[in-house]
Amino acid sequence: MSDIIRIRRFVARPVMAPMNMPLQTSSGAVATAPLVLIDCETEQGVRGYSYVFALTPAALKSLTEMVKAMSEFLVGDELVPFEIERKLTHKFTLLGLAGVQRLAQAGIDMAAWDTLARARNLTREIPSPRLKRASVKIRIAAAILRDPRGCTILVRDPGAHDDVLFSRMWQFPAVEVARHAEAELAAHLHHILKIDRASLSFESLPAARHGVTFRNITLLPFLARVTRLPKRPRTRVLPLNRLARLPVSSATRKIAAAVASAPLTR
Repeated sequence: MSDIIRIRRFVARPVMAPMNMPLQTSSGAVATAPLVLIDCETEQGVRGYSYVFALTPAALKSLTEMVKAMSEFLVGDELVPFEIERKLTHKFTLLGLAGVQRLAQAGIDMAAWDTLARARNLTREIPSPRLKRASVKIRIAAAILRDPRGCTILVRDPGAHDDVLFSRMWQFPAVEVARHAEAELAAHLHHILKIDRASLSFESLPAARHGVTFRNITLLPFLARVTRLPKRPRTRVLPLNRLARLPVSSATRKIAAAVASAPLTR
């Protein structure tokens, strides 16, 4: 094959791709992804591919037409991605180099690089995707200390567990447990809050499932009714019903949901 590869055209196709897990945004859930699929065809028969996320279905038509319009300026040109970028930037400067124009140009750029890599057999040198890490099962026991006023205590520092679990936010005292959840949790509370273990009586609450990357987590909430909450550095005492106002992780909210069904008094 000649060292010179010439562009035949860029083909753009709009599609609505279903998503296995809807994307949650501030304006609502996105269940399907509006994509423009782009093929780079060359006179030498080599093809490359890319796609662009159109953000909203309303932009699919204009984004597709923009790719087609840009393609007309590139027919017969040598496949040199840097030159393609320079030419398109010069041609479409008046549009402001933003929005639909920039998305279309990015899609063409990616397709051009992909085509060049395939033409040079460089795809064989690209490492294969990393193997998915094996799932790790983790059991986290969390203590909801509640006084007669309905208040609880949160801690700021991560407990004896992976510190990404509660996103380094306010959380219930928690510890990763191996066998005896209640005993290990009591020991943890004694260590961080100086609570006498003998004074603790735990009520097991419904467990909850939680996932963080490769971690398969079981949350084990325990309610402990106390006459007075301890005062320690980097802790916060607040009514349980005000927890929703704080920036806390989804794991902390799941634990709080478990205690919501427990009666205020015995």
